Amino acid sequence: MPTDPVTARSVCSDCSAAANAVRQQEAAAAKERQDAQKARRVENALEWLEQEQETETEPFPTCLSSPPVGLTTGRS
Repeated sequence: MPTDPVTARSVCSDCSAAANAVRQQEAAAAKERQDAQKARRVENALEWLEQEQETETEPFPTCLSSPPVGLTTGRS
């Protein structure tokens, strides 16, 4: 029996299959998180659009008698 640890040059097929299974599970979980995040963003955007449509705001005036405060440069 060898007294020194033996290191294999490659991973055994069982270990390789187990590592592949773990990577696939991690990738599936990451995709699921990404899909859930995307669904929340879409839901939030739709909710915001509905709120914007419900609020009645006047359109921006095309003609102003004088510039709004803060938009003047102090020059005449």
